[in-house]
Amino acid sequence: MADLLLLILLPLLLLFFILLHASPIKALLTTAKLVLAPELSTVWKPQPASIFVTDHETAHSLLVRGTLPTVSTGAPFVTTSHRRSSTQRSSTALQWIMANLVKRPDIQETVRKEINAIVGADAEEVSEVVLGKLEYLHAVIMEALRLHPPTSFAFRQVMEEDHVVHNGQPILVGTKVYFPLAAIARDMTAWDNPDKFKPQRFLSYKDASQGTDGTIKMMPFGGGRRMCPGRGVAMLHLSYFTANLVREFRWREGEGERAVDLRPHVEFFTVMKRPLRAHLELERTEIKTS
Repeated sequence: MADLLLLILLPLLLLFFILLHASPIKALLTTAKLVLAPELSTVWKPQPASIFVTDHETAHSLLVRGTLPTVSTGAPFVTTSHRRSSTQRSSTALQWIMANLVKRPDIQETVRKEINAIVGADAEEVSEVVLGKLEYLHAVIMEALRLHPPTSFAFRQVMEEDHVVHNGQPILVGTKVYFPLAAIARDMTAWDNPDKFKPQRFLSYKDASQGTDGTIKMMPFGGGRRMCPGRGVAMLHLSYFTANLVREFRWREGEGERAVDLRPHVEFFTVMKRPLRAHLELERTEIKTS
């Protein structure tokens, strides 16, 4: 008798739950559908009770003011997949950096002049010691990461309590929140000429990735308390390799199929649609090989 009663009540309870939450879930899915770019729809499809955030103010509200922890699985904090992911991100980011420098030889030359002014001509390489002094190099890397974040999305899940973002849209417990990183970093309300490669925007103050009020404006390494713990190592590697590649070689754009194509191919990682193929000319006449 109890089993029969359960079979009758369970569908009724399920129907009641659906009716109770139909409107907010429908609103969230509608929001996700409106902001999801067509080229991304085949890669990341909205799941039930999911929302996509594309403006920097909402991202900041959710990541800093709100509580959006990820689900704990009990897995080790660093795994083999994490290591592979970090390698892929760094190599992808480096290719985007060099592609923009090939496309803008004037900016490439500015980076080279800064390096030569600080690093002695007889130095074997640009060492870690001087990387912190190369402000324009840092600006170039930050601008490339803004325009071409290696990872397509960051995501969180509301776990503790409902959170209301600045526009009044309710986000319920259990909702998955996706952050299309490139869209946030090109928010016209946060950046001047957001689609243009302008490293100088990162020279105006120490960290232009945040507004003067501390608002998150870009998040190539995620944001909030759970941002990528490897950010410092990644920036060190990108600075080291970019500095030495520019110092040792002059990178020139090819023609035809070798021309630089800055269109993205979006997967989990946002790679170049056509991998970088550049002409290299030896810049330094004396390179130590020992």
